Amino acid sequence: MIKNVLLVNPPFPMSERYCKSFKSVGTIAPKLGLLYIASALESAGYEVSFLDSVLEEYDIDEALDKVIKISPDIIGISTETPNMRRSANFSRRIKDSIDIPIIFGGPHPTLLPKEVLSHDSIDYVVMGEGEVSVVEIVTALNSDSPVEQLSKIKGVGYKDNGNIIITEQSERTRNLDDIKFPAYHLTDINRYKPTPHQYRRLPAASVITSRGCPFSCTFCSSSEIFKNKYILRSVDNVIEELIHLQERYGVKEINFWDDIWGLSKRWVEDFCNKLAKEKIDITWSCNCRADTVSERMLTQMAKAGCWKIVYGLESLDSDILKVINKGIKLERIFDAVCWTKKAGIEVHGNFILGLPMETPEKARNMVKTICKIPFDYVKFNVLTPFPGTVLHRELEEGKWGTYNKDQEKLTLHHVTFTPYGYSRFDELDKMRSWATKQFYIRPQYIFNRIISMRTIEDLKRNVKGFKAVAGL
Repeated sequence: MIKNVLLVNPPFPMSERYCKSFKSVGTIAPKLGLLYIASALESAGYEVSFLDSVLEEYDIDEALDKVIKISPDIIGISTETPNMRRSANFSRRIKDSIDIPIIFGGPHPTLLPKEVLSHDSIDYVVMGEGEVSVVEIVTALNSDSPVEQLSKIKGVGYKDNGNIIITEQSERTRNLDDIKFPAYHLTDINRYKPTPHQYRRLPAASVITSRGCPFSCTFCSSSEIFKNKYILRSVDNVIEELIHLQERYGVKEINFWDDIWGLSKRWVEDFCNKLAKEKIDITWSCNCRADTVSERMLTQMAKAGCWKIVYGLESLDSDILKVINKGIKLERIFDAVCWTKKAGIEVHGNFILGLPMETPEKARNMVKTICKIPFDYVKFNVLTPFPGTVLHRELEEGKWGTYNKDQEKLTLHHVTFTPYGYSRFDELDKMRSWATKQFYIRPQYIFNRIISMRTIEDLKRNVKGFKAVAGL
């Protein structure tokens, strides 16, 4: 009989998640997906433990020792594409030590369930949202006819006499307010820390106000996982969670971790008004799309404590934006940056180097333009063709350039694809390093950062960030 459940964020060294110079400042954030599932399991009457191997900096041996010590009845592991092989090895080591059921979930198992179940140490896979499915799997295993009950659960994969069975797709959760808040009590929020440019005050926490994205950028897996359906929590439900985080854990900073935040201007206005009404003392940041904001909306957000917005801009080349189905015009990008700065909110632009049709000349010209735009921060990722995306399928067919298919390098920081305009993989890696230094190591930028500092914490954050950039 299953009573005790252990949920695990498996080992994934910072040196592999980030490039060498950024490993000391990379984000370590709570695994919200697992903590949501933990709340669902606790509500169903199960005892739940949570092991964050990344936070603890455990290697596989250390994590295994902890698992054996906890001695659960079943284990749930969440993993991404670049960490899949290590996670499978970890599950093999667990099986060799304690023969208990192992469930895998997360982006990679959602998109490639049969591949994941081909590992003999992995028994079950959850595809998509797991709050309901995981509880149903555990309940089925506690029944007199586990296989029969498993076949009735939507959105899961399992094995029956060696055959891999994938059930029909599960329905999206229609009312996110029905989902209980993440089980923050199972971990220590104070030990997590965003990268230096992602917070102003500590302790900080991540919150999700919505799931999914209605857009269809070819490089993004969100549309595949959530099927382009965007579902939003109510303002009251989000406010309740913020109060909970502040009163119980002393949280001062919120990073809204939605794929896309604030699509509904009416929701944003209501949220900002209620944040002020409840007198919640938090600073916060979010990820927005440049063509969904307005001057009025940004002014409201600034008054409500928003200090930074991350815009996923990807490129400043109209042809490249069209190829990746970004569906945005350059004029809207420039307007959004101008309006955001005018509102007193810092602007962070995320760009992708190595997109289809890019050449070194186009990249250099883009970086020169970026340096003329009043961004407070920029990030240059290299294209990461995640399995399940439209772009990944195109690259598998040999379109756009050279792809080396190394899943462990699909981290946003390692080069696995070069468009035809580049001659070598290391050429794109050098371009990323050059672009980052070109933006940050400028007298005017450094001067602007210095005069913007107000506290000792500001100084510490900027020094850490500068050291990481200088080490590229």
